[in-house]
Amino acid sequence: MREKQKKIIQWSSLALILLTGIIVWRVNYEIDFMMDDEWYSTLLYADTPIRNLGDIVHAQIWHYFNWGGRSMAHALLQMILLTGESWADILNTAMTFILAWLICQAAGRVRMPYYFAALGLLFGLNANWKMSMFWEAGAANYLYMTGFILAFLLCYLKYEEKNLWGITVWILPLGLIAGWSNENMGPTVWILSLVVMLLRRREQKKIPVWMYLGNISCLTGSILMIVAPGNFVRSGETGEEAYSLLWRMYLRCYAEAKGVMEYLFPALLRMLLGQTQGPRIQVYEKFAHSQLHRLSGSLEMAA
Repeated sequence: MREKQKKIIQWSSLALILLTGIIVWRVNYEIDFMMDDEWYSTLLYADTPIRNLGDIVHAQIWHYFNWGGRSMAHALLQMILLTGESWADILNTAMTFILAWLICQAAGRVRMPYYFAALGLLFGLNANWKMSMFWEAGAANYLYMTGFILAFLLCYLKYEEKNLWGITVWILPLGLIAGWSNENMGPTVWILSLVVMLLRRREQKKIPVWMYLGNISCLTGSILMIVAPGNFVRSGETGEEAYSLLWRMYLRCYAEAKGVMEYLFPALLRMLLGQTQGPRIQVYEKFAHSQLHRLSGSLEMAA
């Protein structure tokens, strides 16, 4: 009887996953390129449409020095825009499924019901799924970059479990992209990789060379993004310089705290309750042994 129930759950989950795929593709199909997509479809410094990778390189060089430092996300955005709307719909749908798979890998739960739960909560915990997953500029900055970030972190979290062939080579570009993702998550993911290394040292475990390389690469990407001359040019044009640095920091922290309480309160409450239950052990040990905490944490990051 129990085996029969498991099979029903598995097949039902598979059917729901396929249905979700069709819905995600259809929503992508209904939402056309808009707003910033139209500007990023050009050379940026001129109204000429981009036609090849060379145009994208020139556009991003101008962007870095004149508008902002998110070169990786916006170069990816321009490459997707270059493929056209039909391919963009397919790529966005595929990336949604890849991100759900990465979440399940981080949680250590890869069966169909968990995969469907990850897909569902990607939207359920998302404050604005249209602008962060279906609008192309938003998808490039958040949907795709979150995938790179989780892929990078998985290397550090799952090192003991998986044979990561050739990681000494490919961790460099992956770390660079993860660090160069956006101003919030770039430094955060660098700190997380550093924490993993410090925990290994505390446990007297060897720290492989690739961990140092990935950490340095991630830090490099974050620095290159934050110090981009375009950030300061844009701040001047948008009037942000009218406020003092301290006041701008206060407004940013207030907005972040407000967003956390409004959109991540259920996940934070669940994690807080988990910390108050059971024997008092180290936080990182509890997370290592609690699959539910891993799933919640991964979904919180993705949202």
